[in-house]
Amino acid sequence: MQLNDLMKELRETTIESQLSLTESKMSLIKSIYSVKKINRLILSLFLFENKFIEVNEKNSWRILGINEVENAEQELNVDFVSKKILPIVDCFDNDYIIFDFSSECFCMFNIVDEISFPLPESTQLILDSIGEQLGA
Repeated sequence: MQLNDLMKELRETTIESQLSLTESKMSLIKSIYSVKKINRLILSLFLFENKFIEVNEKNSWRILGINEVENAEQELNVDFVSKKILPIVDCFDNDYIIFDFSSECFCMFNIVDEISFPLPESTQLILDSIGEQLGA
């Protein structure tokens, strides 16, 4: 899936259908991470779970499936729950776009070194653009 296709689908998806499609996912994430509120951008990205998105000629992302998120500790050998970080997008090379519930922001996380770092500017621009489509 091209990034433009994702943006088009987001534009065509109503807020009501987004919420109904993601309600069980939202409940699961809230339960696992003991949080009360989930960022709307996160929920919208999970509408495209398990899909590959061609970001540019050199990079592709894969949006994690909700089952992968539920079992992330076992699958990726990182205690995401205690770190209060939610893996969302596999950017490959052991890097993931995560949501940090402590700071309430998106960042990158390397699962080998277990360190988080700021999103590259190009990645932040893509997330901002998706957020704009959602009015988030």
